[in-house]
Amino acid sequence: MEPLPISAIHLFSTPDGMPDLGRGLFLSTRDMAKFGQLMLDGGTWDDIRIVNQTWVDACVTPYTEIPWADPAQWDWQMGGYGYQWWTGRYQLAARTLTNYQAWGSGQQLVSVFPELDLVIAATARVYSPGSQDAHKVSDCFARNCSQYSCDQLYTLTT
Repeated sequence: MEPLPISAIHLFSTPDGMPDLGRGLFLSTRDMAKFGQLMLDGGTWDDIRIVNQTWVDACVTPYTEIPWADPAQWDWQMGGYGYQWWTGRYQLAARTLTNYQAWGSGQQLVSVFPELDLVIAATARVYSPGSQDAHKVSDCFARNCSQYSCDQLYTLTT
């Protein structure tokens, strides 16, 4: 699937033949991360414009406010919902990190941290009601990486 090099895609259709993007799109973890990187880079991939910057901004603008803050349970505090992206923040010590996340069935997750220049993708097969185990991956990165700059993070991971 060019120009965003997706290795494999499996897509279910609705009964009327439309793509079932609400629960029927299957991608590898690496390919999910490419969507996060596309969003982080403002709609470009390898310096090629894939989608308009205005559209990217619109996707992560909360049109539905969902003020959910439960610091005792979660590091991530939800702010709202854009176009298929949940918006929120991590308040960690003296630093606030903006974050937006795409969630999928079974706790699939793409989490983008613009201030850290970081994309996290996690796949899981967790269908237990109320379970949020996959989202704890993003929490862990926020807690442990928030003290670093983008250049320091790159050094830590290479």
